[in-house]
Amino acid sequence: MHHLRSGVFLTLAAALGMSAVTAAPSSATFTARSASTATVAAAVDWVPPTVSLQPLPSPASGAVTVAVDAVDAESSVAQVAIEIRPAGASSWTPLCTDTTAPFACAWDTTTVSGGQYEVRARAVDAYQNVSGWVSASVAVANGPALVVRVPSGTLWATVRVTAERTGGSTTVRSQGIDMRRVGSSAWASLCEGWGNPLSCNWQTHKYPDGAYELRAWSQEAGGGVVYSDVVRAQVGNGKGASVASTATTDAVTGGSTEQVTP
Repeated sequence: MHHLRSGVFLTLAAALGMSAVTAAPSSATFTARSASTATVAAAVDWVPPTVSLQPLPSPASGAVTVAVDAVDAESSVAQVAIEIRPAGASSWTPLCTDTTAPFACAWDTTTVSGGQYEVRARAVDAYQNVSGWVSASVAVANGPALVVRVPSGTLWATVRVTAERTGGSTTVRSQGIDMRRVGSSAWASLCEGWGNPLSCNWQTHKYPDGAYELRAWSQEAGGGVVYSDVVRAQVGNGKGASVASTATTDAVTGGSTEQVTP
């Protein structure tokens, strides 16, 4: 019986001892070391290029060069992108990307309708720093050439003013003549019609004496409007500047430019 109890005791002690060894936490630590070193290279250039658009002809017609000045003080300019869109449109159309200075794009304005357009450009340098967009507005006028003819000298009573376009008649919806006093920002319609030449009687005695500006306009089939050069005329009916100006649409007529006695 004594030997049996001793055997049981040894067996339990062995089990307990084993269990204690298994449950004991380890105090070992592991440290990793390396003799290797790493090199981090800082970028030479963190600054984007500066960009500006050279002045554009306005109105623009035919082949136009869109030139851009782009410089980078830290490295070099890798490329310049130029885009265009009709004024107020939501999306831009790429015109070109130039990788060689002087930076420029050729724009054939005959491929778009007449009207107002926006041009923008930006540059990327050798380290992929990108500039912001710079933009400019330009009017495109590739429609028929327009002239407005006004009698010379001081105008009085009723005179005939003529607008004439030379070519492009199949693409024009309508045309007309506008006038305004010199120094005024608002134009008033003098007449509108379809004829070519288009003539209208300007009743100058309804307006104060003084200097006036006149221009012809022509609307293309695509909706764009082309304007003639502005001409100046002097009205003298013996009325002072205190006479109120009445904007009227005078009768549209045919025929040549002449002064008519009322």
